[in-house]
Amino acid sequence: MPERQESVLIRDEDLLWRRILDTPKWWTFNPDGSVRPSSASFKLRNKADCNGFEKGVSVQLSRLTTFEIASSVIPSAGIAEIPASFPRQLGLEVIHDAIFAGETAADNDPSHSLISPIGEQRISKGQANQLAKECRMILLPATQRL
Repeated sequence: MPERQESVLIRDEDLLWRRILDTPKWWTFNPDGSVRPSSASFKLRNKADCNGFEKGVSVQLSRLTTFEIASSVIPSAGIAEIPASFPRQLGLEVIHDAIFAGETAADNDPSHSLISPIGEQRISKGQANQLAKECRMILLPATQRL
């Protein structure tokens, strides 16, 4: 198994990448017709393996990965980009949470990070909506690519 990496300090100017699923549809249209993530992309899900809700929304710290790696994990997904400063402005934490789960590169993600509520709170509907609207799509979901 690969060696664990020490936690990395995430700076406000760092860019975070969030996979935007095509199925289920985690995207919507802006009034101008452009694609953006839906607020569903930033809501915590109730997961049995977490004994309740996820501890944060998974993102990748862009400086610790490549676009090719990020876009290859779920080829049909789009990728949205947001500066780390924005979730913090909403009162959320951005923390490095590298995954080292197995022997292969596919089982490991040194760039994995989380946008998390502080304490026992959850990401509110309003926070999820603001996060979605602030994102910039850098790769459209498969059904929206030309």
